[in-house]
Amino acid sequence: MKIFSFSRKTTFHFICSWLLNVFRGFVITLLLASNTSLADEFSDALEIREGMISPWYIYTPPGDRDKHCNIHAQIGVDGGASTIRVRAVTNAVGHYIPEFKVDLVTEANGKIVIAPEMVARDTQHLIDNSLNQLAVEGNLSADSICYSAVLGMSGSEDLVSIQTFLEGLEQDHRLQKAVVVSDAETVWHDVFEQQGIVIIIGTGHVIRGRAAGQPDKQISGFSAPSSDKPSAARLTHDYDDCMDEITFFSSNKIELFNKKPVHIGQKEFKHFPRTIPFFYAQQVLSGKSDVEQRAFFSMVQVQNNKEYAARAKILNDYRTNPDVSPDFCVEYAWNKAKYDFLRRFDDIAEAGMGNVPFVIQGSMAEPLWDDLSPAEKAPLEDLKIKKKPDALGGALKIAKKLHCLSRETAHQECP
Repeated sequence: MKIFSFSRKTTFHFICSWLLNVFRGFVITLLLASNTSLADEFSDALEIREGMISPWYIYTPPGDRDKHCNIHAQIGVDGGASTIRVRAVTNAVGHYIPEFKVDLVTEANGKIVIAPEMVARDTQHLIDNSLNQLAVEGNLSADSICYSAVLGMSGSEDLVSIQTFLEGLEQDHRLQKAVVVSDAETVWHDVFEQQGIVIIIGTGHVIRGRAAGQPDKQISGFSAPSSDKPSAARLTHDYDDCMDEITFFSSNKIELFNKKPVHIGQKEFKHFPRTIPFFYAQQVLSGKSDVEQRAFFSMVQVQNNKEYAARAKILNDYRTNPDVSPDFCVEYAWNKAKYDFLRRFDDIAEAGMGNVPFVIQGSMAEPLWDDLSPAEKAPLEDLKIKKKPDALGGALKIAKKLHCLSRETAHQECP
């Protein structure tokens, strides 16, 4: 990896800034882990409320923003590390209009701990498009619509990133309220009521769950997506590592990542130094010992997280194609992912949730499950929820719950 040299003054400034960020990242993350309220960190407009399996960051922009609103929309967002999806629904209560619904998706990085300004921009663009479509379908004026949004975002554990992300969304005068939760939380609310486990295996990997009489649990999902096992990111890295070892003897049937040199100060690198202390703090909290810096910097070099999911699909398609010969590195990487997938159920049992129902979500989840043998599936089959989870539906359930809880009329009960 090539790194440019700096002047002594620039180097000193960078080191001081980085050390400050390390200290700040540790403090913020450790405070969040102990459920300490940090609303005063940036504004009284932010409320941190305990959710079911992750905190809810409820942000109400200051000032009177609803004067122009004739129609109120509820928006659900599902922000993964490779895609962002949005669902907008008109709230017809008190208005003589039908309910309209719009679903949109874009390939973009929804992991707000990496580059929250960019994620806010991409999310806002998708929200704008969805509101414009609502206006067209309902023959409404786009300026007359305001909205509240529940955003299930990957990497939503870092308060500094959440603040930056919300500051980007806050620029839209139509926004009445923004609620940021983890992407696992929105899936959980779509499927469960009291207890359950969400296993997300996509670009990255995370397990979050709640069991009766126990504190909420998180397994994996700490640090960079490329260190998560199993995941699309880890699968492609394991394949590339294998190919790097045997390239001389291989025809290199599946193209490796074409990685770029990383230069400190380079445009695409400028967002990353502030995330390093967060990853270090998460590593300490998780107790993981296998989070390599190689994986983090490899993610920086790859840049676009959607490449992980795309290449994982190519690898799986190649593996399952009956017309091609088996490839050692493809099988090696896939079997490693399957081993890690099964090992996670041992981790779940050790966390005291071995008898709790679970649901799986993500581009890698079903292929890994389908590849298990009948004997491997047998002890898990009865606990697996067959329903395909709808993260956007879960986000809108949270929105409706918050709307219900905010009613001033005491005689109206929440469903």
